Amino acid sequence: MDVQRHLAAISSFCSPIDVRRGSIAVAVSLAVLLFAACSSGTTDSTPVPVTANPQPTATATTAIAPEPSPTTPVATFTVADVSYPSCDTGSRHTSGSLGTAPGPTPTPVPDIGSRDAELVSSELSEYFSEAIPVVNHVVDWNDAFNSEWSASLKPSEQAEVLQVLGSRASLACDAVARIANVPIEAAGFDALLREAIRVRHAWAGSAIEQLVCCGNGVSTETDIGNSDTLKVVAQLPVESAALIQQYDASTRESLMLSDSAIGIEVAVEVGWLISADGLSPLLLAPFELNRPDRSGLGPERWQIGSAVRIRRLRNPEPITALQASSRFTALVTQQGSVAMTEETSVGGVAALRHILSPEHQLWSSAVTVLVAGDFTYFVETGCPSDVTGACDAVDAVATSLKPLP
Repeated sequence: MDVQRHLAAISSFCSPIDVRRGSIAVAVSLAVLLFAACSSGTTDSTPVPVTANPQPTATATTAIAPEPSPTTPVATFTVADVSYPSCDTGSRHTSGSLGTAPGPTPTPVPDIGSRDAELVSSELSEYFSEAIPVVNHVVDWNDAFNSEWSASLKPSEQAEVLQVLGSRASLACDAVARIANVPIEAAGFDALLREAIRVRHAWAGSAIEQLVCCGNGVSTETDIGNSDTLKVVAQLPVESAALIQQYDASTRESLMLSDSAIGIEVAVEVGWLISADGLSPLLLAPFELNRPDRSGLGPERWQIGSAVRIRRLRNPEPITALQASSRFTALVTQQGSVAMTEETSVGGVAALRHILSPEHQLWSSAVTVLVAGDFTYFVETGCPSDVTGACDAVDAVATSLKPLP
Protein backbone atom coordinates (compact mmCIF):
# COMPACT_ATOMS: atom_id res chain seq x y z
CA MET A 1 0.00 0.00 0.00
CA ASP A 2 1.41 3.40 -0.96
CA VAL A 3 0.39 5.27 2.16
CA GLN A 4 2.52 8.28 1.31
CA ARG A 5 0.53 8.67 -1.91
CA HIS A 6 -2.75 8.65 0.02
CA LEU A 7 -1.49 11.04 2.66
CA ALA A 8 -0.05 13.36 0.04
CA ALA A 9 -3.44 13.45 -1.64
CA ILE A 10 -4.96 14.90 1.50
CA SER A 11 -2.00 16.83 2.90
CA SER A 12 -3.31 20.02 1.32
CA PHE A 13 -6.57 19.63 3.18
CA CYS A 14 -7.66 21.84 6.01
CA SER A 15 -6.35 21.81 9.57
CA PRO A 16 -8.33 20.23 12.44
CA ILE A 17 -11.18 22.18 13.89
CA ASP A 18 -12.05 22.66 17.52
CA VAL A 19 -15.78 22.34 18.02
CA ARG A 20 -16.72 22.38 21.67
CA ARG A 21 -19.24 19.98 23.21
CA GLY A 22 -22.16 21.72 24.89
CA SER A 23 -21.54 25.04 23.21
CA ILE A 24 -24.39 26.90 21.54
CA ALA A 25 -22.17 28.26 18.82
CA VAL A 26 -19.73 26.32 16.70
CA ALA A 27 -16.11 27.36 17.11
CA VAL A 28 -14.41 26.72 13.81
CA SER A 29 -10.65 27.09 13.79
CA LEU A 30 -10.01 26.65 10.08
CA ALA A 31 -7.96 29.53 8.75
CA VAL A 32 -9.33 29.22 5.27
CA LEU A 33 -11.94 27.11 3.51
CA LEU A 34 -11.35 23.63 2.23
CA PHE A 35 -7.94 23.60 0.57
CA ALA A 36 -5.64 25.81 2.66
CA ALA A 37 -2.14 24.45 2.84
CA CYS A 38 -1.41 22.60 6.09
CA SER A 39 1.93 22.72 7.80
CA SER A 40 3.91 19.51 7.66
CA GLY A 41 3.46 17.44 10.81
CA THR A 42 0.29 19.16 11.95
CA THR A 43 -1.04 17.47 15.07
CA ASP A 44 -4.62 16.97 16.11
CA SER A 45 -6.28 19.52 18.35
CA THR A 46 -6.47 18.96 22.09
CA PRO A 47 -9.72 17.35 23.27
CA VAL A 48 -12.14 19.85 24.68
CA PRO A 49 -12.92 19.32 28.39
CA VAL A 50 -16.58 18.96 29.11
CA THR A 51 -18.08 21.22 31.75
CA ALA A 52 -21.21 19.66 33.16
CA ASN A 53 -24.23 21.88 33.35
CA PRO A 54 -26.04 22.10 36.70
CA GLN A 55 -28.36 19.15 37.15
CA PRO A 56 -31.81 19.20 38.68
CA THR A 57 -31.97 17.41 41.98
CA ALA A 58 -34.32 14.49 42.34
CA THR A 59 -34.74 11.62 44.74
CA ALA A 60 -34.38 8.12 43.33
CA THR A 61 -37.46 5.99 43.87
CA THR A 62 -37.34 2.33 44.74
CA ALA A 63 -40.43 0.66 43.35
CA ILE A 64 -42.78 3.10 41.69
CA ALA A 65 -44.62 2.18 38.53
CA PRO A 66 -43.82 4.56 35.66
CA GLU A 67 -46.41 7.11 34.69
CA PRO A 68 -46.81 8.05 31.02
CA SER A 69 -45.10 11.34 30.29
CA PRO A 70 -45.62 13.48 27.21
CA THR A 71 -42.77 13.59 24.73
CA THR A 72 -41.08 16.97 24.55
CA PRO A 73 -41.54 18.42 21.06
CA VAL A 74 -38.29 18.54 19.10
CA ALA A 75 -37.38 22.10 18.15
CA THR A 76 -36.05 22.93 14.72
CA PHE A 77 -32.32 22.21 14.57
CA THR A 78 -30.22 25.12 13.32
CA VAL A 79 -26.60 25.76 12.41
CA ALA A 80 -26.11 27.44 15.79
CA ASP A 81 -27.04 24.14 17.50
CA VAL A 82 -24.22 22.12 15.93
CA SER A 83 -21.64 21.07 18.53
CA TYR A 84 -19.31 18.12 18.90
CA PRO A 85 -15.86 17.45 20.41
CA SER A 86 -12.55 18.14 18.72
CA CYS A 87 -10.52 15.30 17.20
CA ASP A 88 -7.42 13.78 18.76
CA THR A 89 -6.37 10.51 17.15
CA GLY A 90 -3.62 10.02 19.73
CA SER A 91 -0.14 8.58 19.55
CA ARG A 92 0.98 5.00 19.23
CA HIS A 93 3.86 2.64 19.99
CA THR A 94 5.14 0.62 17.04
CA SER A 95 6.52 -2.87 17.61
CA GLY A 96 9.50 -3.77 15.44
CA SER A 97 12.42 -1.54 14.53
CA LEU A 98 12.01 1.71 12.64
CA GLY A 99 15.64 2.70 13.24
CA THR A 100 17.06 5.51 15.35
CA ALA A 101 18.45 8.90 14.47
CA PRO A 102 19.67 11.93 16.43
CA GLY A 103 17.36 14.30 14.58
CA PRO A 104 14.50 14.50 12.07
CA THR A 105 14.95 12.17 9.11
CA PRO A 106 12.77 10.94 6.28
CA THR A 107 10.44 8.11 7.24
CA PRO A 108 12.69 5.03 7.61
CA VAL A 109 11.97 1.82 5.76
CA PRO A 110 10.49 -0.75 8.20
CA ASP A 111 12.21 -4.07 8.73
CA ILE A 112 9.22 -5.87 7.24
CA GLY A 113 10.01 -9.48 6.43
CA SER A 114 12.71 -9.91 9.05
CA ARG A 115 10.45 -10.73 11.98
CA ASP A 116 9.10 -14.13 12.93
CA ALA A 117 5.99 -14.85 10.82
CA GLU A 118 4.01 -16.40 13.67
CA LEU A 119 4.72 -13.42 15.93
CA VAL A 120 3.72 -11.00 13.18
CA SER A 121 0.46 -12.87 12.56
CA SER A 122 -0.37 -12.84 16.27
CA GLU A 123 0.40 -9.13 16.69
CA LEU A 124 -1.59 -8.20 13.59
CA SER A 125 -4.54 -10.25 14.83
CA GLU A 126 -4.52 -8.29 18.08
CA TYR A 127 -4.19 -4.98 16.25
CA PHE A 128 -6.95 -5.62 13.71
CA SER A 129 -9.30 -6.91 16.41
CA GLU A 130 -9.23 -3.34 17.71
CA ALA A 131 -8.85 -1.53 14.39
CA ILE A 132 -11.53 -3.24 12.28
CA PRO A 133 -14.44 -2.01 14.46
CA VAL A 134 -13.05 1.52 13.98
CA VAL A 135 -12.83 0.97 10.22
CA ASN A 136 -16.41 -0.31 10.11
CA HIS A 137 -17.64 2.63 12.17
CA VAL A 138 -15.94 5.14 9.86
CA VAL A 139 -17.10 3.48 6.64
CA ASP A 140 -20.70 2.85 7.74
CA TRP A 141 -21.32 6.33 9.11
CA ASN A 142 -19.68 8.06 6.16
CA ASP A 143 -21.78 6.00 3.75
CA ALA A 144 -24.90 6.99 5.68
CA PHE A 145 -23.85 10.63 5.65
CA ASN A 146 -23.13 10.69 1.94
CA SER A 147 -26.55 9.27 1.11
CA GLU A 148 -28.24 11.99 3.18
CA TRP A 149 -26.00 14.93 2.28
CA SER A 150 -27.00 15.19 -1.37
CA ALA A 151 -30.70 15.24 -0.39
CA SER A 152 -30.25 17.88 2.34
CA LEU A 153 -31.21 21.19 0.75
CA LYS A 154 -32.30 23.35 3.69
CA PRO A 155 -29.72 24.80 6.12
CA SER A 156 -31.42 23.02 9.04
CA GLU A 157 -31.23 19.68 7.18
CA GLN A 158 -27.55 20.18 6.39
CA ALA A 159 -26.88 21.15 10.00
CA GLU A 160 -28.46 17.91 11.22
CA VAL A 161 -26.44 15.59 8.99
CA LEU A 162 -23.23 17.50 9.78
CA GLN A 163 -24.00 17.12 13.49
CA VAL A 164 -24.23 13.35 13.05
CA LEU A 165 -21.04 13.17 10.96
CA GLY A 166 -19.07 15.35 13.38
CA SER A 167 -20.26 13.42 16.43
CA ARG A 168 -19.51 10.04 14.90
CA ALA A 169 -16.10 11.20 13.66
CA SER A 170 -15.27 12.46 17.16
CA LEU A 171 -16.12 9.05 18.63
CA ALA A 172 -13.88 7.40 16.02
CA CYS A 173 -11.05 9.79 17.00
CA ASP A 174 -11.31 8.68 20.62
CA ALA A 175 -11.55 5.01 19.63
CA VAL A 176 -8.45 4.98 17.42
CA ALA A 177 -6.55 6.93 20.09
CA ARG A 178 -7.01 3.93 22.41
CA ILE A 179 -5.05 1.69 20.02
CA ALA A 180 -1.56 2.00 21.45
CA ASN A 181 0.39 -0.94 20.01
CA VAL A 182 0.80 -1.11 16.25
CA PRO A 183 2.88 -3.85 14.55
CA ILE A 184 5.39 -2.35 12.18
CA GLU A 185 3.76 -4.19 9.29
CA ALA A 186 0.56 -2.21 9.95
CA ALA A 187 2.23 1.16 10.56
CA GLY A 188 1.34 2.51 7.12
CA PHE A 189 -2.27 1.38 7.39
CA ASP A 190 -2.57 2.78 10.91
CA ALA A 191 -1.34 6.18 9.72
CA LEU A 192 -3.91 6.11 6.92
CA LEU A 193 -6.71 5.17 9.34
CA ARG A 194 -5.92 8.02 11.73
CA GLU A 195 -5.57 10.53 8.91
CA ALA A 196 -8.82 9.42 7.26
CA ILE A 197 -10.69 10.02 10.52
CA ARG A 198 -9.03 13.37 11.09
CA VAL A 199 -9.73 14.78 7.64
CA ARG A 200 -13.36 13.68 7.66
CA HIS A 201 -13.79 15.40 11.02
CA ALA A 202 -12.07 18.50 9.61
CA TRP A 203 -14.15 18.41 6.44
CA ALA A 204 -17.33 18.54 8.53
CA GLY A 205 -15.96 21.72 10.12
CA SER A 206 -15.30 23.22 6.69
CA ALA A 207 -18.83 22.44 5.58
CA ILE A 208 -20.19 24.04 8.76
CA GLU A 209 -18.08 27.14 8.08
CA GLN A 210 -19.47 27.28 4.56
CA LEU A 211 -23.00 26.85 5.92
CA VAL A 212 -22.54 29.64 8.47
CA CYS A 213 -21.09 32.13 6.05
CA CYS A 214 -23.24 31.45 2.99
CA GLY A 215 -26.39 29.67 4.15
CA ASN A 216 -25.44 26.55 2.21
CA GLY A 217 -22.80 23.95 3.07
CA VAL A 218 -22.50 22.87 -0.54
CA SER A 219 -19.93 24.59 -2.75
CA THR A 220 -17.40 23.57 -5.36
CA GLU A 221 -14.72 23.42 -2.69
CA THR A 222 -16.71 21.37 -0.20
CA ASP A 223 -17.85 19.01 -2.97
CA ILE A 224 -14.24 18.36 -3.99
CA GLY A 225 -13.16 17.92 -0.39
CA ASN A 226 -16.03 15.54 0.33
CA SER A 227 -15.17 13.42 -2.69
CA ASP A 228 -11.42 13.34 -1.99
CA THR A 229 -11.72 12.45 1.70
CA LEU A 230 -14.35 9.78 1.02
CA LYS A 231 -11.89 8.15 -1.40
CA VAL A 232 -9.42 7.88 1.47
CA VAL A 233 -12.08 6.31 3.70
CA ALA A 234 -12.92 3.82 0.93
CA GLN A 235 -9.33 2.55 1.01
CA LEU A 236 -9.57 1.41 4.62
CA PRO A 237 -11.46 -1.89 4.19
CA VAL A 238 -9.46 -2.73 1.06
CA GLU A 239 -6.06 -2.17 2.66
CA SER A 240 -6.96 -3.87 5.96
CA ALA A 241 -8.26 -6.97 4.15
CA ALA A 242 -5.06 -7.16 2.09
CA LEU A 243 -2.85 -7.03 5.19
CA ILE A 244 -4.91 -9.60 7.06
CA GLN A 245 -4.64 -11.98 4.11
CA GLN A 246 -0.95 -11.30 3.48
CA TYR A 247 0.10 -12.09 7.04
CA ASP A 248 -2.50 -14.79 7.77
CA ALA A 249 -3.97 -12.71 10.56
CA SER A 250 -7.48 -12.93 11.99
CA THR A 251 -9.79 -10.99 14.28
CA ARG A 252 -11.32 -12.15 17.52
CA GLU A 253 -15.03 -12.81 17.80
CA SER A 254 -15.24 -10.62 20.89
CA LEU A 255 -13.26 -7.87 22.56
CA MET A 256 -12.46 -7.65 26.23
CA LEU A 257 -12.21 -4.20 27.73
CA SER A 258 -10.08 -4.47 30.84
CA ASP A 259 -9.55 -0.99 32.21
CA SER A 260 -7.48 -0.88 35.38
CA ALA A 261 -7.81 2.91 35.54
CA ILE A 262 -11.53 2.62 36.17
CA GLY A 263 -11.43 -0.92 37.58
CA ILE A 264 -13.77 -2.80 35.25
CA GLU A 265 -13.76 -5.67 32.78
CA VAL A 266 -16.43 -6.19 30.13
CA ALA A 267 -16.72 -8.30 26.97
CA VAL A 268 -18.33 -7.04 23.78
CA GLU A 269 -19.14 -8.85 20.55
CA VAL A 270 -17.62 -8.18 17.15
CA GLY A 271 -18.70 -4.87 15.71
CA TRP A 272 -18.85 -2.96 18.98
CA LEU A 273 -16.51 0.01 19.21
CA ILE A 274 -14.53 0.81 22.35
CA SER A 275 -14.15 4.56 22.74
CA ALA A 276 -13.97 7.02 25.63
CA ASP A 277 -15.49 10.16 27.08
CA GLY A 278 -12.55 11.52 29.03
CA LEU A 279 -11.73 8.79 31.54
CA SER A 280 -15.12 7.14 31.12
CA PRO A 281 -15.10 4.12 28.77
CA LEU A 282 -17.74 4.07 26.03
CA LEU A 283 -19.00 0.89 24.38
CA LEU A 284 -20.66 1.87 21.09
CA ALA A 285 -23.08 -0.45 19.32
CA PRO A 286 -22.65 -1.29 15.62
CA PHE A 287 -24.26 0.84 12.92
CA GLU A 288 -27.23 -1.50 12.46
CA LEU A 289 -28.22 -1.08 16.13
CA ASN A 290 -28.48 2.70 15.76
CA ARG A 291 -30.97 5.08 14.22
CA PRO A 292 -28.93 6.93 11.56
CA ASP A 293 -30.44 10.41 11.90
CA ARG A 294 -29.74 13.07 14.53
CA SER A 295 -32.41 11.72 16.87
CA GLY A 296 -30.38 8.50 16.95
CA LEU A 297 -27.65 10.29 18.89
CA GLY A 298 -30.04 10.48 21.85
CA PRO A 299 -30.74 13.25 24.38
CA GLU A 300 -28.64 16.40 24.44
CA ARG A 301 -26.46 15.10 27.28
CA TRP A 302 -25.92 11.73 25.65
CA GLN A 303 -25.22 12.25 21.92
CA ILE A 304 -23.43 8.91 21.40
CA GLY A 305 -26.25 6.74 20.06
CA SER A 306 -26.78 3.14 21.19
CA ALA A 307 -24.10 2.76 23.81
CA VAL A 308 -22.95 1.99 27.33
CA ARG A 309 -20.99 4.54 29.36
CA ILE A 310 -19.23 3.59 32.60
CA ARG A 311 -18.31 6.02 35.36
CA ARG A 312 -16.72 5.42 38.74
CA LEU A 313 -16.49 7.47 41.93
CA ARG A 314 -14.50 6.68 45.07
CA ASN A 315 -16.67 6.37 48.17
CA PRO A 316 -15.59 8.60 51.07
CA GLU A 317 -17.18 6.07 53.44
CA PRO A 318 -19.03 2.73 53.24
CA ILE A 319 -22.20 3.19 51.23
CA THR A 320 -25.00 1.16 49.64
CA ALA A 321 -26.29 1.38 46.07
CA LEU A 322 -29.47 3.04 47.35
CA GLN A 323 -27.50 5.62 49.33
CA ALA A 324 -25.24 6.27 46.33
CA SER A 325 -28.26 6.74 44.07
CA SER A 326 -29.60 9.42 46.42
CA ARG A 327 -26.26 11.07 47.04
CA PHE A 328 -25.23 11.29 43.39
CA THR A 329 -28.61 12.23 41.96
CA ALA A 330 -27.06 14.48 39.29
CA LEU A 331 -25.28 11.51 37.71
CA VAL A 332 -28.35 9.29 37.88
CA THR A 333 -30.70 11.80 36.28
CA GLN A 334 -28.42 13.19 33.60
CA GLN A 335 -30.52 11.70 30.79
CA GLY A 336 -33.89 12.23 32.47
CA SER A 337 -35.85 11.86 35.68
CA VAL A 338 -36.21 8.46 37.35
CA ALA A 339 -39.47 6.75 36.43
CA MET A 340 -38.88 3.37 38.07
CA THR A 341 -36.17 1.55 40.00
CA GLU A 342 -35.62 -2.21 40.11
CA GLU A 343 -33.18 -4.51 41.83
CA THR A 344 -30.69 -6.31 39.61
CA SER A 345 -27.10 -7.59 39.65
CA VAL A 346 -24.05 -6.75 37.58
CA GLY A 347 -21.07 -9.09 37.54
CA GLY A 348 -22.45 -10.87 40.59
CA VAL A 349 -22.80 -7.61 42.52
CA ALA A 350 -26.20 -6.43 43.75
CA ALA A 351 -27.26 -3.23 42.00
CA LEU A 352 -30.16 -0.85 41.41
CA ARG A 353 -31.32 -0.13 37.86
CA HIS A 354 -33.00 3.23 37.42
CA ILE A 355 -35.20 3.46 34.33
CA LEU A 356 -35.48 7.05 33.17
CA SER A 357 -38.38 8.94 31.64
CA PRO A 358 -37.51 9.53 27.97
CA GLU A 359 -36.72 13.06 26.85
CA HIS A 360 -36.87 11.96 23.22
CA GLN A 361 -39.55 9.99 21.46
CA LEU A 362 -38.78 6.28 21.17
CA TRP A 363 -35.63 6.57 23.27
CA SER A 364 -34.76 4.33 26.22
CA SER A 365 -32.33 5.33 28.98
CA ALA A 366 -31.27 3.71 32.24
CA VAL A 367 -28.56 3.99 34.88
CA THR A 368 -27.44 1.02 36.95
CA VAL A 369 -25.73 1.85 40.25
CA LEU A 370 -23.56 -0.68 42.05
CA VAL A 371 -21.05 -0.49 44.87
CA ALA A 372 -17.94 -2.67 44.78
CA GLY A 373 -15.17 -2.19 47.30
CA ASP A 374 -14.37 1.48 47.75
CA PHE A 375 -16.10 2.57 44.55
CA THR A 376 -19.54 3.31 43.16
CA TYR A 377 -20.09 2.48 39.49
CA PHE A 378 -22.65 4.16 37.26
CA VAL A 379 -23.41 2.08 34.17
CA GLU A 380 -25.42 4.28 31.82
CA THR A 381 -27.26 2.95 28.77
CA GLY A 382 -29.07 4.61 25.91
CA CYS A 383 -30.74 3.18 22.80
CA PRO A 384 -33.55 3.84 20.30
CA SER A 385 -36.45 1.63 21.35
CA ASP A 386 -37.76 1.38 17.77
CA VAL A 387 -34.58 -0.27 16.40
CA THR A 388 -34.96 -4.05 16.64
CA GLY A 389 -32.51 -5.63 19.07
CA ALA A 390 -30.76 -2.37 19.99
CA CYS A 391 -31.84 -2.12 23.62
CA ASP A 392 -31.47 -5.86 24.24
CA ALA A 393 -27.89 -5.72 22.95
CA VAL A 394 -27.04 -2.65 24.99
CA ASP A 395 -28.49 -4.16 28.17
CA ALA A 396 -26.58 -7.41 27.59
CA VAL A 397 -23.28 -5.54 27.44
CA ALA A 398 -24.14 -3.44 30.50
CA THR A 399 -24.97 -6.47 32.66
CA SER A 400 -21.79 -8.33 31.59
CA LEU A 401 -19.57 -5.76 33.33
CA LYS A 402 -17.41 -7.05 36.17
CA PRO A 403 -15.66 -4.79 38.70
CA LEU A 404 -12.00 -5.76 39.07
CA PRO A 405 -10.87 -6.82 42.54
